[in-house]
Amino acid sequence: GLTKTGAGRLTVNANLFYSGATGVLEGELESNGTIEGTSVTVAPGATLTGNIGGTSPVRVEGTLAPGSGLGHIELGGLTLAAGSTMAIDLGDWSQPDPGTGHDTATVASLAVQATSASKLRLSLDSTLLANFSETARSLTLVTAASGITGLDSGNWQVEAPGFPGTGTWSLSASGSGLVLAYTPGGGTGGGGYTSWAAGFPGLTDSAPGADPDRDGVSNLLEYALNGNPTQANTDLLPAAAVTPAGFEFTFTRLRASASGTDQVFEYGSTLGAWTAVAIPAASGGNVTITPNTPAQGLDSVRVTLPASAAVDGRLFGRLRVTSRN
Repeated sequence: GLTKTGAGRLTVNANLFYSGATGVLEGELESNGTIEGTSVTVAPGATLTGNIGGTSPVRVEGTLAPGSGLGHIELGGLTLAAGSTMAIDLGDWSQPDPGTGHDTATVASLAVQATSASKLRLSLDSTLLANFSETARSLTLVTAASGITGLDSGNWQVEAPGFPGTGTWSLSASGSGLVLAYTPGGGTGGGGYTSWAAGFPGLTDSAPGADPDRDGVSNLLEYALNGNPTQANTDLLPAAAVTPAGFEFTFTRLRASASGTDQVFEYGSTLGAWTAVAIPAASGGNVTITPNTPAQGLDSVRVTLPASAAVDGRLFGRLRVTSRN
């Protein structure tokens, strides 16, 4: 096995094949070759980096930073534990996806074990960013052959200090890809829905009530929920949970959408009669809004309902969004 301790960086420019565990306990391990025959654990506060190849499984409790500068890694199963960080360098913004415009990883499988209390952090470095413009981009960070598990709307956050854009970020599992999407600032400001829709050049029908990606979520609802109307994804819809006090419904909202739409959460014990709860711009009543969470320009919204809202154990909820224009 191999154990990395100490605060410095250990660089290995060779292929490694050995039995026993590999532990990156402190500092950084940079590997620019294949790692085979072992399993790798990156402890909290430690970093695994480099242009890594191979099929060894990796568990990250600290930081995974593909490449040295822009780079690519290939691993077996990848586990991103609660509180872990994936550090991504941004490069040429004009590159297609997948391309050479950002760090990437190819893995056998990806398991996200983050929670709302201990989130997965995506740390974006803009040092190498070139040809930036306020245009929509979808960046496939990880391609997982056997799929992605554990990702939800409340267990990740994006940190992008120094990034020149004014838009918003969202993270989703789309097929076998972990996709980081950028919505341009011009589409979330004074231009409202129309400008937002214009930020997706592949959108075949931009009508607010249309659903060109056929995921059952209208374009206007995608706008409010910071979705991508060209990629099917229902994970952004409100999530329900039972609490000791009753029920919670949570979702992530594009903050700027509050100024041009009316947003109402409706609940009931049947599918015929509904009680409406207006979703305000800021916290009020039984609606708690945490601004700029999980990323700048987004709101974390929580609607709390008493246990008495359910009848015979039944309670349904839905989010309705209508335009004020």
